[in-house]
Formats: sequence, structure tokens, C-alpha cells
Amino acid sequence: MLSIPLDRSSRAGRPASALPRPLDFTYPSNRTALFGSVAFGALTLALTRDLRRSAGVGGQSLFGWMTARELDPDAPQSASVALVAAGAVALSAALGRPGRDGPGRAAPVLPGLAAMSALRVLTGTVGHAPSRQDAAALAVQAGLAALTGQRAAALVPGAALALAAREPDALRCEVPWASPAAFGAALLPARRTGGAAEVHEGTPSGRGQTVLADLLALSALGTGRWMSAPETPSSRCDEMPLLVSGPRLRASRLLALGTLAAGVLRGESLGLAPLAAAALGVGTRRAWPDAQAFLKGRSRPEGAEVARPARPAPTLTS
Repeated sequence: MLSIPLDRSSRAGRPASALPRPLDFTYPSNRTALFGSVAFGALTLALTRDLRRSAGVGGQSLFGWMTARELDPDAPQSASVALVAAGAVALSAALGRPGRDGPGRAAPVLPGLAAMSALRVLTGTVGHAPSRQDAAALAVQAGLAALTGQRAAALVPGAALALAAREPDALRCEVPWASPAAFGAALLPARRTGGAAEVHEGTPSGRGQTVLADLLALSALGTGRWMSAPETPSSRCDEMPLLVSGPRLRASRLLALGTLAAGVLRGESLGLAPLAAAALGVGTRRAWPDAQAFLKGRSRPEGAEVARPARPAPTLTS
């Protein structure tokens, strides 16, 4: 878990929120998240001397870790995989390819924030139903993601709130305008710079896409068979004595896969790198037992027969 359960009675007068999950550094995985993202940011700063690109790489690696904790709350190792994968893709974008991508660019962090927050509300890892303030915050995040030209990520908050409203449990979203507001914000036009058709944070074609980001998203989609299979988590919510819901968790994973597919088709894979890294971590973890069984079967020499138990020697009475 990301944080120890909190006593909500100490926050009298403040509505319970489904969004905040502060890092708790008593957990080794939380320390890994901080140090790993800082290391990626520091490496980028040393290589590029650009604070904006450094913040983008550190932010994407951290959001990869945080998104994986929403999609796989029982397995910290999935989050570690996501941190490294998201950081590597963002670093490659920051360095760029001379003569093709130019001197490099900052990886957009707002799409990753919007996707992570939306999946947190849908999975219900905090333990509270989304409040009006949460709905407004998600709408703002959807709008900010839309301004970067990352439409697929911008649509995640609206979809997550719509799905959360259909869940028959105590964490159901009961704010009637939550999903429409988020969808409306996601339709904001992308912000343009330089007087040309160049979208802020995107490529000259108006979107955010790199070869490595595409490969990461496609790899995550390749594990969709395992990632989308039902699973019953054993983790508890942060602030309420509730188990994380299996149906909610599966809905979040399916939404993540659908978002990645849309992002690849629209050429927006760079902004979705944290989500793709998280999905890859989950899918790889769930596919690993099948991969081991397959490799074990292939390691048997061709034509070799499976050993059979020896028959007992016949006796005089048989």
C-alpha cells in the first residue's frame, strides 16, 4: 500500500477524498519510487542541462510507478518494472535523435497524471467514493491533458467516473455531473505554439509519439490476455477497512488497455508511457507462470517420453 490508514476523524470539516495517496517511506517500495524517479531526473539533467526535460523524465517514471500501484496493488514488483520502463522511454524522448527529432523534448506529464488519478478513483484504492472536489479535480486534469494534444489520456477521467457510477458498492460515484464534466473538458482544443500546427508538448505532427513509446504500448497490449483476466486482490484500501474490489480492478485494467490502443492509433504514445509501463508490469507478472510452463515444456528433448512410474514386479499371488 502507498500509505498507512489514516484517522478521518482528525480531518473534521473536510470531505473524504478518493484521490490522495501520500508516499509512506516506511515501505521500501515507496522509497524505491522516490529515489528511482529522482535518479532518472538527475541523469536527464546531467545529460541535457534542461530542467524542464529533467522534470518530465522524473515525473513520467514516478507516474509509471504510481499507476502500476493502482493496476496491481498486490505486487510492488510490477511498479518497479513500470518505473524503469516509463523512465527509459521518457529519457529517450528527452535526448532525442539528432536530425530527426531535434535536440529532444520534455515528455508530457499531465496525461500520465490524468490517467493515474482516474484509475485510482475507479479502482478505489483510497477507500472513499469520489467527492465533488474529486470530480472537479479530474475534470481539470482531463482539460490539461487535452491542452497537450493527448486526447486519449484526456478521456480517461470521464470514462473512469462513468464506470465508477455503475459499481454497486459504497465507493460508487454519486456526483451526477462528474463524468459529463470530465468528458467536456477532454474536448478542449490542443494548445498551439509557434504559430504553426505544432501542439505544445507534442511532435511536429501535433501529437506525442516516439518509436520506443510505441513499442512499449504495443508490448503492454500484447499482454492484454493475461492482464484482462479476472483476479481477486488481497490488498486493503488505504483509509477504510475494505478490500480492493476485484471487479473494479478489472475494469481499471480494461480501461487502461483500451486507452493504450486508442493512444497508439492516434499517435499519442509518449504521454501514455506511464500507463503503458504500468500495464506491461502487470501483464508480465501475470503472464510469467505461463511463460515458465511453456519454456519448461520446450526444454524437454524432442521425442523424449515422459517418465512413467515403474510397474511393480509380478508376485506369485498375482
